[in-house]
Amino acid sequence: MADDSLFAALPDNIKRGGDLTDQVADIVKNHLSRYGDHYIDPNDPSIGEPTDETVHAILRDYSPAYNQTVQALGQVNKALLKASELTTASGVNFDRTQQDALDQINSGNSRRLP
Repeated sequence: MADDSLFAALPDNIKRGGDLTDQVADIVKNHLSRYGDHYIDPNDPSIGEPTDETVHAILRDYSPAYNQTVQALGQVNKALLKASELTTASGVNFDRTQQDALDQINSGNSRRLP
């Protein structure tokens, strides 16, 4: 709620936003685990002989995009986890600040700022 002279934060909603962001990070992490959380290694014998035409095509055409996707999902997950942490901390800090202000008002020691 805000107008020209008032700003009010809703700390519980901010903290809930942090929780929801954390849930999105978990979804991204689950998708990342579908990729095996690893890169395609051209030296890995489980993909076949590098001289095989199909294996060569996979390594040339598919491997770079796959590896970039794994890397990008990892970075998105890290960013979402940090955003969640910061959003939750903001909610906690807003809550603390509002409570401090209310305590000050209720103590009778408050003063109106210009």
